[in-house]
Amino acid sequence: MPELENPFFPQLVSAIEAEATARGYGLLLCNTTDDEARELAALRLLVEQRVDGIMLASSRAMRRHAGLLRALGVPVVLVNSRGVAGLPSVDTASRRGARLATDHLIGLGHRRLAHVTAPRSNAAAGERLAGVRDAVRAADVDLHVVAGDGRVEGGPGAVASVPTNVTGIVCYNDLTAIGVMRGLRSAGRRVPEDVSIIGFDDIEMAAWTDPPLTTVSQPVTEKGRLAVAALALLAALLSQHMAERGVSVDRLAKLSHVPRVTVWRWSTGQMFTQALQSKLLPGSETATYEETWRAGARRFLHNIVQYPGCGSFYRPA
Repeated sequence: MPELENPFFPQLVSAIEAEATARGYGLLLCNTTDDEARELAALRLLVEQRVDGIMLASSRAMRRHAGLLRALGVPVVLVNSRGVAGLPSVDTASRRGARLATDHLIGLGHRRLAHVTAPRSNAAAGERLAGVRDAVRAADVDLHVVAGDGRVEGGPGAVASVPTNVTGIVCYNDLTAIGVMRGLRSAGRRVPEDVSIIGFDDIEMAAWTDPPLTTVSQPVTEKGRLAVAALALLAALLSQHMAERGVSVDRLAKLSHVPRVTVWRWSTGQMFTQALQSKLLPGSETATYEETWRAGARRFLHNIVQYPGCGSFYRPA
C-alpha cells in the first residue's frame, strides 16, 4: 500500500483481508509511503517469505517497478491501478466516474464549474480530469481546473484559486472535497446554497461531513474480492501448470474495470429542493419525503447510465 493515512486504503485492505481469509490465505501488509526504497525492500521481503502472490495498490510503484514485477516469478495483481502488459489489474473506471459526477452537477443547472485535481504522478488524476472534460465539452459549459494535492490539507489552498462565479466543484477525491468545503466555509461561501461539491471514493467519513458529501462510490468490497480472486487464479496457474491446458492469464485483464455508483447527499442539495418544487410525483401533495426525494433523483439523473443492480440512492440523515 502506498499510504494508510487516506481512509480509502484501510477500507481496501479490510476488503482484501476478508476475501483472503475466506479463501484460506493470510495477509502480510507493507506500507511503503510511496517511497521507492521501501517499495523495493517490501518486494524483497515478500519474495523471501515465499508468498503465494503479491497485490500492489500504487500506480506510481507499478511504473517504477514494472519490469521487476514481471520477473519476480511470483503472481502479481495490480489493484486500484491501471494494468500493464503481463500484469493484470482490478481498478475503477475513473474517467467514466468523473464524467458521471460532472454530469450530475450539469444536470442540476450548473454552468460554471471547477475541478480540483491531484498531482500528475497519480494515474487516476489524469483519467478523472479527462472525464470531467468529456462532460464539459458535451454540455458546452465553463470549466476552471485547479491544482490540488489529493489531501484535505490542499483543499483550502485550492479554493483560493477557484473563481468566485463558480457554482459547482468536482473534486479528485473525498479528502480533497472535505478540504474544499472547509476552505469555502472560511471564505464565507455556503455548501450547497452557494456552491455544490462532489467527491470521489465514498470513504466512510463522507457521510459525516457537514453537509454530508455527494460522491462517486468505489465498490471497495467488490474490488478487494476480484483482486484476491485474480491472485488466487494466478497462483493456481503457477502451481498446477494449468496454463498448458489452455487457461490464459490474459483473461484476467477483463477484470480491469469494476462498477461504481454515485451516492447523492446534501453537498449537492439543490436536487432535493428542485424535486419538491417541481412536484414530480402524480398527487405529490401526499407523497412522503423519501418518495419525493427518490423521484427527484430519478428525474435529474435519467440520462446517466447505471450498471444494473449497482445503483442506490442514499437518503440524507
